[in-house]
Amino acid sequence: MRFRLLRSRSFWFGVPGLLFLLWAWWVSIGNISTMTIGGHGFKMPRRWEIGQAAGEVYATWGLGGWPDWKFYPYHGEMQVEARRHWRRNLTWVRAGDPAFRYLIVGHHWLVLGYLVAWSGPVFWRSRRYRALAEWG
Repeated sequence: MRFRLLRSRSFWFGVPGLLFLLWAWWVSIGNISTMTIGGHGFKMPRRWEIGQAAGEVYATWGLGGWPDWKFYPYHGEMQVEARRHWRRNLTWVRAGDPAFRYLIVGHHWLVLGYLVAWSGPVFWRSRRYRALAEWG
């Protein structure tokens, strides 16, 4: 008996996650989606933000203390010029405020990491299946 990939549960359990990542990447190319945690009249050190924009996932935070946990979701279309300059804008804010931090990860790295992590259980299952076929 042979290992059939399309009959493997390990394969089919990973498909929804891959489709979600690819959809999120496609949406983030022309849009910005964020979730901001902050308060009324908050300044940059009192604000945390996670989101995706211009094909990348990002997180920003300030070291000035905890926000008061009011959530502000936002989703909107980014203009082409804004897509080109949004990473540079984060760098400018960082230069003006030493307590401001940011982390940016491209969606392509998330998809690649997911594929590597997903191929592990599929490969392990195929080897296990072959070992069981040899015993029986």
